Amino acid sequence: MKESWALSQPKNLNMTLPTKLAAAPNCSSGNGRAVTDHTEAAFDVDEIEREVGELKERGVQFESYDMPGLKTDENNIAAMNGAKSAWFKDTEGNIIAIVQM
Repeated sequence: MKESWALSQPKNLNMTLPTKLAAAPNCSSGNGRAVTDHTEAAFDVDEIEREVGELKERGVQFESYDMPGLKTDENNIAAMNGAKSAWFKDTEGNIIAIVQM
């Protein structure tokens, strides 16, 4: 059974994703702004296409990547080694991922 975590977005957007959470150590510049260029937290979801679509409808802007070993498709989803991932930034600039294993 997966746990549910509340995720807050700008404009009082609150949603609950059925998920497991993985988080990276806190790295900040001391002024409360993110300074990392890696994923800070990842949420495990069952249907990434549906979750990305619903989040986009609520105003979440997903990142696009096009580099060796990591390329997102037209829906901002990357497929790697049997898993699918999509990334967005929170209000502080931290990179958040949703992942379908």
